Amino acid sequence: MADEINFMDLMALSKITPSTTVEKFGGLVNSSFFDGSNMLGSLKLKGLVDFTSISPGQNAIKITDLGNKLLGDAKSKSVANFDQLDLAILNQMSAGRRGLNDLTASVNIRPFDMAMRLNKMLAQEYISADFRNGKLDLSLTEKGFMQSKSGKIPEPPQEAKAELPQQAAQQPSVASQVHAQSAQPSTDAQITADKTPSAAVQPQIPQPLPSQVQIPTKAQGSPPKMQPKPANSEESEIKELENMLVKVKKMRSKRVKVMVAILLIVVVLLILREMGIIAL
Repeated sequence: MADEINFMDLMALSKITPSTTVEKFGGLVNSSFFDGSNMLGSLKLKGLVDFTSISPGQNAIKITDLGNKLLGDAKSKSVANFDQLDLAILNQMSAGRRGLNDLTASVNIRPFDMAMRLNKMLAQEYISADFRNGKLDLSLTEKGFMQSKSGKIPEPPQEAKAELPQQAAQQPSVASQVHAQSAQPSTDAQITADKTPSAAVQPQIPQPLPSQVQIPTKAQGSPPKMQPKPANSEESEIKELENMLVKVKKMRSKRVKVMVAILLIVVVLLILREMGIIAL
């Protein structure tokens, strides 16, 4: 599409500085004033630049927010690793396709994606790009030519490889911290459990509550005796519950037996009635 951003727009946008004017832009792109104006008109239509008048006969060029975002995206993607699509573009350039439109059509990708790819290979010195007479000339560097002929994807830099082990090493450390935090309650429980037997070995008589203190009377000749709370109260409660369950089971079994006996009596009476022995 004619209104889609391409690599030529990105290259022209990168040439603009805060002091660039419309009248001087043609010299920055090694083109005539007319060709430079055509490039700026294309950038203006795509919303990448704007013009302001600073003095009679001088028009400053201002990069819009969209233009700054495009430059930022191109810079962030320029450090990406070399991949199969980059190799395919180099192969097409090695086959003699140097024009931007011809190269984009041969690889069959969007002009914007081609712009990002060419900018990355330009930053990594696989290709060179130069303006001349309003056109953009693309050519392979020695590095790009050797990469195209090898047909292999270069290995990522050592820094990129080192990031993966560091991230992998950080993840277990975080997981170990979480595990250590989750293990603290169990450690406290073990400490409590270790303290419990020692308390059983050396029992201490609990202090009586005010309601448990017996007030001496005249009939009592001896001082009041303390009644300590039994230590195995929980066990006794469990035994009582078990006894209650046993009693309930026995009562249920008795009820079942009574019901069965009643049913047997009814059946016998019905049989005797049918035989005519008794009359109901």
